[in-house]
Amino acid sequence: MTAYVTEFTADFTATRSPATPINILWNTFKLECMKTLNTYVPSKMTSSRHSQPWCNRTIRHLTRRKRRAYRKARLTKSDDDWNKYRSIQQEAKKQCKTAHDTYVKDIVTEDKSKKLFTFVMSRKCDSSGVAPLKRDGANHVDPATKAEILNDQFSSVFTKEDSFPLPDLGKSPFPDAPQIQVTSNGVLKLMQGLNPHKATGTDSISSQLLREMAHPLAPALALLFQASLDQGQIPDDWRIAHITPIYKKDDKSKASNYSPVSLTSITCKLLEHIIHSNIINFLEKHKIISNYQHGFRKHRSCETQLLTTVNNLITGLDNSQQIDAILLDFS
Repeated sequence: MTAYVTEFTADFTATRSPATPINILWNTFKLECMKTLNTYVPSKMTSSRHSQPWCNRTIRHLTRRKRRAYRKARLTKSDDDWNKYRSIQQEAKKQCKTAHDTYVKDIVTEDKSKKLFTFVMSRKCDSSGVAPLKRDGANHVDPATKAEILNDQFSSVFTKEDSFPLPDLGKSPFPDAPQIQVTSNGVLKLMQGLNPHKATGTDSISSQLLREMAHPLAPALALLFQASLDQGQIPDDWRIAHITPIYKKDDKSKASNYSPVSLTSITCKLLEHIIHSNIINFLEKHKIISNYQHGFRKHRSCETQLLTTVNNLITGLDNSQQIDAILLDFS
């Protein structure tokens, strides 16, 4: 797989440039990633009943024997084959119950509170998904209608920017930000730091593939990112996201009590990180950001902002009683 991806990257970077239309670059990259996965990564269908934590090798072996005995009994319609199937079925049921009871006993008697909590939550019988939603005084249970109601709600809370031009503040005392230059080494470092367990976005390119193939894919992604920055465009796929409504509080039948969580492309997040890092470094270098800005900055947080505020207040006070009153208010 590494040899195949290396050959693709060499051809990709040799025959294309940052001037190539961004969608052509992205579609070529995506197609080759999908081809790599389909060709070199084995896959098979699995059943959730065999993925239970107490399902051991003995149970899986008995399950396969039971399935073979059932197919044979249906084919021959022999009483002996049916009796053999029922015997294996009873044995498999007995072994499964014994393994389940042993597993539950272990997590209850030993100090495994996290596993116990996970097990208890998995046994809950609450319905999953979004509850019936109200609109125009009526409850709607149809998935398409609920999706439409949530879509209307999420769309209504977005702020539309006005079309008025920005005010002229005169000549800036700071220099212009330089053009961002994407390097293969920088992209390689980001790809190697990806979490392989992150959910895959709408483009079906997993973080594990990007991490495992970081070395051969880094030059191709660097070219793609540079083309996106130079052209001022992003691929169409990056505009699509899987939206999941997450319940917040209060009445579950109100769409306003759900917040949207977007699952976007992992490659798009890599480019977002590059842009964010370059902008923040430029602002920090030229001290454009105020010292009173603590949110979303390295080595700063709400706690450092609170300490700075308290120090400034104490510095301007001479009376010890006033200082005690200020500290009491913050406590």
